[in-house]
Amino acid sequence: MGLGGLTLGGGYGLFARQFGLTCDHLERVRMVGGLGQLVDSNADPDLLWACQGGGNGNFGAITAMEFRTVPAPAQLSAQRFKAGPLSVTEMLAKTARWFEMAKALPEPIFSAFVVNGRQITVLLTSTAPFAGPSFQMAASLLKESGFTGNGPTRGPLREAIRRYYGVQTPLPFRNFCGGMAGEFEDYEPALPAVFEEVQRSGLIVQFNTLGGAIARGSGGAYPHRKRLFLCEVQAYCESPSRRAEKVAGAEKVREFLGAGISAHYRNYPSVNFPNWEQAYYGENYARLQLLKQRYDPENVFRHPQSVRLPKV
Repeated sequence: MGLGGLTLGGGYGLFARQFGLTCDHLERVRMVGGLGQLVDSNADPDLLWACQGGGNGNFGAITAMEFRTVPAPAQLSAQRFKAGPLSVTEMLAKTARWFEMAKALPEPIFSAFVVNGRQITVLLTSTAPFAGPSFQMAASLLKESGFTGNGPTRGPLREAIRRYYGVQTPLPFRNFCGGMAGEFEDYEPALPAVFEEVQRSGLIVQFNTLGGAIARGSGGAYPHRKRLFLCEVQAYCESPSRRAEKVAGAEKVREFLGAGISAHYRNYPSVNFPNWEQAYYGENYARLQLLKQRYDPENVFRHPQSVRLPKV
C-alpha cells in the first residue's frame, strides 16, 4: 500500500499509541482532481481534512504529501509469549485476561494478541526499557495466565524493527478488519464461534491495541478515535487446494463478528461489509460526499467502496 495509502486510511502501527496515527502528522496535500484541476490543501483545508483518514481513490490522484515528523525512538524493546495447543474454552479465558492487561498499558507499549489455529501468540513492544515496571507487570500477568515467554530483547530501532517487516514477495492471502471496539465484551459474544472456525480452517484472528495518542488526536476524517482495540482476520492461502475452505471460513468469521460490531478500519476493507459507508467513516461520510461533489463531480475516481456522489 505504501505511505500514501497508509496515511489516507488513518495509519496505525507499533508507535501510534505514543505518537498518533500517520494521518495526524499530515500537514499538506496536493491533488489532481477528477476534472484535471490542481488542488492544494494550503488553499483548500477541506482537502487536508479528507485525506486524514478519509480513504484513498475517492477524489483524485494525490501527487504530494508533507508531514510533520517526530524523532524516532532510539531503541525498541520486545518480548513474545505463546500458549497452546488450546481448547476454545481455554482460548476464551486467555483472551479475557489479555484484554484486561492491555487496557492498562501505558502509551509506549503496544501489544498484539494472535490466535492461529490452536495456538495464541502475544507480542509486547515498547520504546521504553523492558526492565520498566509496566512492561514487567504485563509480562508477569501473561505468565500467570499460562503463557510462556522467550527472553525480552532491546536494540537499536533500525535493526529491531526488521523482524516485523512483512513478506517482500507476492503472498496469496485475504485480510480484512474484524471490527474496532472499546471493550472485550464487544467481541465476547462472537468469540466461541470465531475460535471454533479458526481452529477448523486454520485462520488467524489478531487483536491490536489502540488508544493513547490516537484517542487524543483531533481533526481529520478518521472517525474511530475512541475505539481501543482493532481486530483483523487473515486467511493465508499458500495451498490452492485449501483456498475455497479458508475464504469460506473467513466469511463466517466476518459474519460472527459483524453481528455485534460495525466499526471498521478503512485500510483493512472487505467488499462484503454491510453499511460500509458508516463502518469506515461514521458521521463524517456525508461531509466526504460533499467533497466528492466538489473535487470529482463526474465520478472519475471510483471503485466498489469509493465515496459516492450525494444524491440530488
